[in-house]
Amino acid sequence: MNPGLVPHLVQGVLPILLVVLAALIGGWWPHRWLPDLDRWLGHRAVPWLVGLITALVIRNVWGGLNAVPTVHDEAAYLLQAGMLARGQLAGSPRPLPEFFEQFHVFVTPVLAARYPPGFAIALVPGIWLGLPGLMPVILNGLTGALLFALVKRLVTPTAALLAWLLWVVTPASLRFRPLYLTEALSGLLWLAAWWSLLEWRRTGRRGWLLAVSTTIGWQAITRPLTAIAFAIPIGVVVLVTVWRQRRWADWAIATAAGLLWLAIIPYQNQAVTGNWRLTPLSHYSTVYFPFDLPGFGYDSTPPQRALPADFQAFRDHFSPIHKVFTPDRVPGLFVSRSSQVLLDAWGRWWPSFAVLGLIGVAVGGAEILFGVATCLVLLLVYLTFAHADNWTVYYLEEQSVLIAVVAVGAAAVARWLSPKVSTDGADQPMTQPRRVSLALVVMSVGAATTWSRTIHE
Repeated sequence: MNPGLVPHLVQGVLPILLVVLAALIGGWWPHRWLPDLDRWLGHRAVPWLVGLITALVIRNVWGGLNAVPTVHDEAAYLLQAGMLARGQLAGSPRPLPEFFEQFHVFVTPVLAARYPPGFAIALVPGIWLGLPGLMPVILNGLTGALLFALVKRLVTPTAALLAWLLWVVTPASLRFRPLYLTEALSGLLWLAAWWSLLEWRRTGRRGWLLAVSTTIGWQAITRPLTAIAFAIPIGVVVLVTVWRQRRWADWAIATAAGLLWLAIIPYQNQAVTGNWRLTPLSHYSTVYFPFDLPGFGYDSTPPQRALPADFQAFRDHFSPIHKVFTPDRVPGLFVSRSSQVLLDAWGRWWPSFAVLGLIGVAVGGAEILFGVATCLVLLLVYLTFAHADNWTVYYLEEQSVLIAVVAVGAAAVARWLSPKVSTDGADQPMTQPRRVSLALVVMSVGAATTWSRTIHE
């Protein structure tokens, strides 16, 4: 065996080894001295602390709140946010547009980004303060806090601690979160919508259903394709619940609230393209890259504007991906994309995480299955769009689910391995939960010790 493979194999099985080790420690530790970790982590202030730590981590990885865009899309979003901060959807054209060509931006007959305005709206407060990176950092912090709160609600506080810590250091998180990209917002909206859906089903209050529709509406003007994938499972649950409870008035009001967000799109269309039915996204493709739209095959229609050298390089790089994007390749693409998404979520821990994840899905209940189903729908919806397999930012929202199922599986294994302690034949109900909590905290500490190595992978 290649000696270099040994560290990788050890790291691959490390999580399961940690769970087993922690369970053994829990079995050896005198039960009367076991701390009530779930009670400590269950304090209502902990999610806010988790969110603060998440924000500080992202800020530290990014290097500050004034980071320079490194991806073409980032520069376009910042331009759009700057214009919105001044109350504009479109600005004056550049005097010599050939010298000001910029990816994903119109330079004539108006100056405007091609994207829907949802993410730029969220960036505006940071633009006003002169700290453009502030809002992505805050959005990621809120996402971390809400992930912790959701897993705590569905499982236990210590399982939530494990899920959050693993989520923070996933390869995809460290690669894509310290950027000006829409997934910082859409990931938060996913979790906020799920929380609101749980509250609506628990309380029946119309306000929570309005929150569901509002978050989906904001997603629709941020990442339309992602919003479609996300709304399908939620729509099924909402419609079934409304039909059973005959709450059609609540459904109608919530639907109207969601559609109000979509009313922004015709207004932006008119301001940017001069046609309320023509979106900047589709018009930009017509003007610059006719092939760069959802659908199979390659559109060889020439662009309406002469392409600068860097635009030609972009076309030459991405054209082959679209040329081979045909229906017969869909099954293989689904496998390759899914595999890459899982690797970006689990990294070198994937052997153990695959086992723990399958256990988590099996024992996690309806809520976990719903989250996994949503991830599957997202993968299927994006099979209509050609992209490189390693560009997994389109699936960044899924990372929270893929990590949560691992935490649920780890909690189940720790529970199975942790012995119950009894006195005079009577089980003490707090003993096993505390042993399980100890096991998950040990696993969390083990994950934290690999922090620096994960960052450099």
